[in-house]
Amino acid sequence: MITKPDTRAILDFSCWKEDLNWPDLSLVDFKTDGQKIQKMLDSERPHVYECVEGIFERLHEMLPFEESRMAFYEEPELLEEFFQKMADYKIESTQKIIDYYGRIDGVLYHDDWGTQRSVFFQRDVSGTDHASHQTIYGLSKEKGCLY
Repeated sequence: MITKPDTRAILDFSCWKEDLNWPDLSLVDFKTDGQKIQKMLDSERPHVYECVEGIFERLHEMLPFEESRMAFYEEPELLEEFFQKMADYKIESTQKIIDYYGRIDGVLYHDDWGTQRSVFFQRDVSGTDHASHQTIYGLSKEKGCLY
């Protein structure tokens, strides 16, 4: 979900915990949804769950891109907390999909960290080795899904 121009979900990155309300996934009926979806799946084809909008993409959809980049330099510890919270949310939702939606052969997860020509950051601040990404990858591997 990309916010509309001139809108933002996070007013000040240093206060992101106060600005964001995380969805309660226990309110989603994954079991019933999964039963409906399983009826439509073709058993002869691979089933891939696309976990859209990576943790960095979600950040720069919630506040201006320039401010999301500055958070790497001005608030690195707070940024890592945000990434881990977002990763925990994605892991919880992916786990529910794997548990209730039938056979999942692979998980497609992507997070744009640059353009076709270059990355947005130097490697030492890019976050490409964030533990939060590793936990998302780990879940898929643990469940036997291609990643």
